[in-house]
Parts: sequence; structure tokens; C-alpha cells
Amino acid sequence: MVGNPTTTPTAPSGPTVPVTAPTTPAGPASSVTPPASFGGTALVVSPSARRGAQMASRELAPVSRYSGRAVHPGAAQYLTTDVASVVARRELVVYSTPEFSPATDTGERVAPRDKVRVVSVAVASTGEPRLRVVGGYISAASSDVRRPALRGPNAEASLAIDLATGEVLWDDGGDQEVRIASVTKLLAIFVVRDWLAAGGATWNTAVRMTDTNLVAMSKDWNTGGFVFKRGASYSVRDLYTLAIVESSNAAITALGVAVSGSNEEFLTAMNAKADAIGMDSSTFISVSGLDNPSLKEFGLVLPGTGAKAGNTSTAHDVGRLAQSLLAGYPDVLDTAGITKTSVRGTKVSTTNQMLRGGKYFDSTLGMTGLKTGYTSAAGYCLAATSAKAGRHPVLVVILGAATSKARFVGTKRLLHSIYDRWGLRSGTTAP
Repeated sequence: MVGNPTTTPTAPSGPTVPVTAPTTPAGPASSVTPPASFGGTALVVSPSARRGAQMASRELAPVSRYSGRAVHPGAAQYLTTDVASVVARRELVVYSTPEFSPATDTGERVAPRDKVRVVSVAVASTGEPRLRVVGGYISAASSDVRRPALRGPNAEASLAIDLATGEVLWDDGGDQEVRIASVTKLLAIFVVRDWLAAGGATWNTAVRMTDTNLVAMSKDWNTGGFVFKRGASYSVRDLYTLAIVESSNAAITALGVAVSGSNEEFLTAMNAKADAIGMDSSTFISVSGLDNPSLKEFGLVLPGTGAKAGNTSTAHDVGRLAQSLLAGYPDVLDTAGITKTSVRGTKVSTTNQMLRGGKYFDSTLGMTGLKTGYTSAAGYCLAATSAKAGRHPVLVVILGAATSKARFVGTKRLLHSIYDRWGLRSGTTAP
């Protein structure tokens, strides 16, 4: 089941914690006003609409123009479909002006069986489409509007949240408990940021890499990345950057020990933080997100846990985590958005291929982060943040995709369909 919510997103009010429970999907027809993204634009179309299946003659130019302004063909198609839907379903009143009200009603009615020649489509100040016909205008009621369908990813669980309002825009298996791999590091980073905020250290505090297991982890093909030198010192900023940008398992584990004194004590702090922000369906036995089969080699298995155990959570809980982290420390995106940097003279690249320069970068989506994850048990995971120009920011959580490509392509597809369906224009009432 996927998320075509029945509620209308509200005006921007800042991140909401915890995440609002998802609404029951309601199919393509939804009691919402038409997208604000069409406000003030007129689209020239020439469809003929008849009742039911007979209303098939709907011709559109690839790109329509009005007063020299180009209109995306998808917008014209969207409103053309509305014409067919509305005319097929009910009697329509013809008005003399697109800014009509009951006081300006001419009283002329068009029966559903009649052929209606639509010569243009406009959006009035009220936000509803005004369909210009011969002799006047007709209105598409909000409840009749057919919005573009949402297109979700192929994954065990996925979720999308409007970060300006807290509204759940998409939900597919959001309450299913699954492994989340290195998305775990968002919670660990949260605890580290709280430690810094409380004065436990500064960004320049040195952390000496003395643990031979962590050095070995950094060199291992399956768990490593940035290679640490035994006995060398690294700043908190270095380790923080490596944990987020490169998803270094050794870096975040070393930070955890620096915060709490031991791996076990830091896990206690992580689980306490999870409880505090409402992650009620999550259990953390690993700081990095690695599962016990990988942790065993480096002496990091939490006593009392199963041989194959790993962190479990839900898309809803990850949504709560991301919202809370961004509300408390919005500058985390400054680091999450880094594509290339260097730490102690070693070049480091992001694992998020949706950022600029990545294989799945899309300049229209304004991707800002947030965190990737993968283990063989969890599959490919992603918590992605989009700040499309002029729109509300959106968080997408994907857990358990079969391939790396599937998580990135699925995120792009879902984000595009969300912006097409809801508009989510900044500085306006949500559509």
C-alpha cells in the first residue's frame, strides 16, 4: 500500500517531531486544492470532452504558450485530464469570468452528456482551475481533480515527509522493522552533536587512534575506507566528516568511545536518544550499522546479542530521527552535502551518488544529503533530503533496496512525482 494521503499539507511551520502518523491512502482523487505551481498561468489546450470513454479526443501541443510564457506539457496534460473527469461526472455551471463567484453565476448549465469545447485552462486567484469553454468558464471542483500518481521505489520500506510541515507524503511499509545499515550513523552523529553542544569537547579536540581493532577495521575491504594510522591523532571534526561523507565505520566507533568511554556505553547513549525522540520500534546493538558477523572480527559485538543480530528500525523511526537531527543541528547538511574533501592529506569522496557530480545527480532536485547505508542483511538504504528551488524541502527514506541504483533512481522518481502531485511551493499555502 502506498501513500496517496487524504489530508492536505498545511502551511510551512518548521520540522515537526515526531513524524505525523501516515494517513490512509485514498487513490488518485483527493480532497485537495489544485497545485499552487499552476497559479496565475494560462495553458492553451484544445480537447473535446464527452461522457465516460467517449471523451477521448484530447489534443495537446508538446509545449503550449500563453503571452510568450512556456508551459510544461505535463501541466497541460494534468488539467486536460481534469476536464474529462469533471465533465463526465456532473452538471457544470458556466460563468462569465474566471474569477467567478455565486454572485456572477450566469445560470447556464452544461449537462454531462453534452460535448464541451475547452479552448483554454486558467487558474483563478482561488487556486482552482478555470476551464474556458465557448460562452464562458466552468470550474473543476477540488474533489474531482485527478493528480499525477505517486511513483515509489522498489524497496522493503519507503517514506517521504514534507520537512516544512511534517506531513507524510508517501508511505510504503513505513512501520515494517528492517535493518538500516549505516543510516544508523545519523543517530550516532546526533549523540556526538549533543556531546559537543554540552561542552564535552570541541571540533578541534584530538582523538588518538590507539585501538588496533579499529585500525584493522579501517583497512578491511568489507568494512574500511579511510585508513587510520595507529597512534595518530585526528580531530573530532575529522572523524565526524569521515563518518558522514565516507561512512567510515572506524571513525564513528572511535567518536563513540571518545564520547562515552567505551563502545557499550555509547550504545546505551544511542538507545536512550532513540527513546527520547520517539523511535519506539528501533533497537541498536551497533554504533556503525554493521551487523554482528562483521563486528565479531573486531571485538565489537555487544554482549548478549545474537550471532547474526544487527540494528533494526522502521522508515517511520528513521524519519523521526532525521527530522529531529535536522531540527536540532541543521548544519549537519553542510557536511552531508560535501562531495569531495581531504582529511589529513587523504582524498575522501561521498557515498551519496545523488549529490553534484554523482552518477544519479539531478540538478532540478536540489539534493542536500543525507546518509547512505549498505550491508548484505539490510540491502541498500538511503535517507535523502531534497531542497528543490522554491519548494518545501522533502525527506525520502528508502530501506532494503536490492541494488544501489534502485535506491537512487527510486528516490529521484518518488521526488519528481511528489513535486508534480503536490506542488509544495514555498511561501504559499500548501496545495
